[in-house]
Amino acid sequence: MTTYNIFTILLICGSMIFEGMLGRQFPLIQYNKRRIIGEKIYYVICCIVMISIVALRADFWTDSFGYTRIFNTVKGYSLPELVKNFSILKLTNGGEILFLTFTKIVTLFTNDPHIYFAIIALITYIPIAAIIYKKAECPFLSLLILYAFGFYFSSFNVIRSCMAFGVSCLLIDDIINKKTIRYIVFAVILSLFHTGAILLIPVYFVLQIPLLDKKHIIITMIGVIAFAIGYEYLLSVFDKFLYGSFYTGNRYSGINTTSGSVGMIVPSLLVLLLLMLFGRQVDSRDSEARVLINGTLIWCTLSISVLGMRIMTRLSDMMFIYPVLFIPRLLLYISPKDENRVLLQRVIVFGMFILFVLWRLHVSLKDSPFNPYMTFFS
Repeated sequence: MTTYNIFTILLICGSMIFEGMLGRQFPLIQYNKRRIIGEKIYYVICCIVMISIVALRADFWTDSFGYTRIFNTVKGYSLPELVKNFSILKLTNGGEILFLTFTKIVTLFTNDPHIYFAIIALITYIPIAAIIYKKAECPFLSLLILYAFGFYFSSFNVIRSCMAFGVSCLLIDDIINKKTIRYIVFAVILSLFHTGAILLIPVYFVLQIPLLDKKHIIITMIGVIAFAIGYEYLLSVFDKFLYGSFYTGNRYSGINTTSGSVGMIVPSLLVLLLLMLFGRQVDSRDSEARVLINGTLIWCTLSISVLGMRIMTRLSDMMFIYPVLFIPRLLLYISPKDENRVLLQRVIVFGMFILFVLWRLHVSLKDSPFNPYMTFFS
């Protein structure tokens, strides 16, 4: 627990010192060249701690046993043999030949599965850290949201999909700039690491639609309601097509089709409320803002569906980067008409939000199999 508390304190201090929890408008340190360098160094330290917690964990829980088996099995095959026997070995539940190739390359340098998991953690979080620093209005607050809202603790266990979705953060500029062909090519490549990444392709086209403007709001609401009614059927169709009913079939239905708790959807309900109150202030003509608000809305919808089926966390994790980037922007839309009260109101709003994030983190840690935290050095 101490490990998590230290990291939480690091992020809160970073947000207060460099951002003032107010979108860089009221930081505790004056904005100058020295402060910029200090912020970058502090941000790198926070990211190193964040990645190290995942990379050095000892208790990987259930999926780690499966990935350790894959690692040990792949060691016994040459790369040509691995490709030739791919369909027979069935080491993964999809067509992830590139993931097995990646695993084979790692085994050429080490026999220790802990190093294998550490490399996966680096591949997962370096793109995330880079995109957050490049695009987030408040990088430290965004890291805190990433830490508390689900994806971070998913990556302890749901290793392969989180790696694919972490790398997919690099495709955000392709979405914003409408580089369709390049985006689709990279999404297909990622699907060879984790089959579920193929769903990133339809997501691209949905993100281009101004879902919350006056012309589309009614269609959006109808679509959300239709999804709420039929998402179990849609999930079973996708699962059958991509995985041969691996998740919703008889073998795993007791695990994956059980309902989630109310506490799991509280963050998405809060964000959805903020979207309803202040989403109209977002300029839909701004392609970056439109993509981020659309992605956040999709994340909210998928996250709320977790209440019906816990397995929907796999899909909501696919969209994790959008609320991470957009929520701080959304909070900055909250400003009173009286400019003299901007500081007071934003301090109150950000303070309340930080308290909520801390509560959410406490709930996550309470239910986490990684509490108390151990490293493989223990």
